[in-house]
Amino acid sequence: MNPVTPDAAEATAAQMKALSHPSRVRLWAALGPAEATISQLSHRLNLNKGNVSHHLGVLLTARLVTLSRSQTVRGGTERYFSRAQGHLLFPATPGGTGPGSAMIDTMAEDVRAASEPHVHQRTMRLTREQADALIAHFDTVLHSLPPADEHHPVYQVVTALYRRP
Repeated sequence: MNPVTPDAAEATAAQMKALSHPSRVRLWAALGPAEATISQLSHRLNLNKGNVSHHLGVLLTARLVTLSRSQTVRGGTERYFSRAQGHLLFPATPGGTGPGSAMIDTMAEDVRAASEPHVHQRTMRLTREQADALIAHFDTVLHSLPPADEHHPVYQVVTALYRRP
């Protein structure tokens, strides 16, 4: 099942290892399509700047995040970071281990902590063509919505389609 989005990239081993920590998963998700400074990310995620800086360094080394620009502000330098890819594809890992599992665990924690989560689960029989069409539909819907400005709340959207074992 191949995604239809052009910004999808297969995750490297280093990227998968980097995303095996919940703070890095949350940092990568918090960047979304926009850039942010360490201070902005620290505020968004309620983490101290030292932790944000450390985990951003790991994400930078794994090429999940890039330094998009720097600017001098009040005698200091603000560095702006952005995602290197729009989204990543993770290969299946045996036994429910690895970054995909870590990301799912982190998302489950976030869903449990959300004030009004909407979770929809359905099990159904599909042909391979129907499954591919559903993936294409998910991608089309998610990529056709323009992002709201910074005055609106942030929503995390997760889509999953997988063949049951």
